[in-house]
Amino acid sequence: MADWGIKTVRELFACRTFEEYQKMEASRLNLVLVPMGLVAAQSMAEKLDIPYYFNPPSYELDEVLRHYYNLAGLLGKPCPDFRQEILQTQLAIVVIRERVGDIPVVVDSSASMRPFALAKALLGYGFQVRAVFAPHSPRDDYEERKWLADHCPQVTIINREGIKAVSGYGLDQEYMAIGYDGAFLLKARYFVDVFNDESFYGFHGIRKLMKLMGEAVARAADWGDLKENRDEGSERPWNG
Repeated sequence: MADWGIKTVRELFACRTFEEYQKMEASRLNLVLVPMGLVAAQSMAEKLDIPYYFNPPSYELDEVLRHYYNLAGLLGKPCPDFRQEILQTQLAIVVIRERVGDIPVVVDSSASMRPFALAKALLGYGFQVRAVFAPHSPRDDYEERKWLADHCPQVTIINREGIKAVSGYGLDQEYMAIGYDGAFLLKARYFVDVFNDESFYGFHGIRKLMKLMGEAVARAADWGDLKENRDEGSERPWNG
């Protein structure tokens, strides 16, 4: 944004006063990063004539690049040259894929607002995704869910909650779990602590995910004596 000469970026949760909140109506474009913001953006488009662009975090290189191109077009700016960014990201993927090897992966809807899209991206990079635990998944990645069902019958989709939800599917502690809920249910040896895609934006977000997956392989999670009921005060495990 700074390189494009955009000096002011307003963020809803950064507003400290009602007056600051009202200044948001002076914006020329709403960038929506999570599905929950779509209704508000649609309302502002109708009432204030402010266009919006839905740009959720993505873990697929082509989709990230497409979002940047679309955003540049909406702002009337040239798209930056991302070739170096893409090469760095591709290298990170190759290195971590080799490090993770054949460890089976389960993707959890607590990790990503679009868990099926995340699973599809990881499969495309060669990771052994075996399940998507998605009892709370929104419908924003319905196409990716259908793609998984049509092309990847080895990927189990689990929609139920609780410990019984994962029993009978052949899942065990030796999985790499991306997201807390699935990791907690499995007491997974390899735990990748991601929550709702927070701070995982653009090519940097893909590299950050790769870094966390590599760290999970290097340091097995220690679940200790955590209570079975997370709501009763259990904490996240430490890696040791």
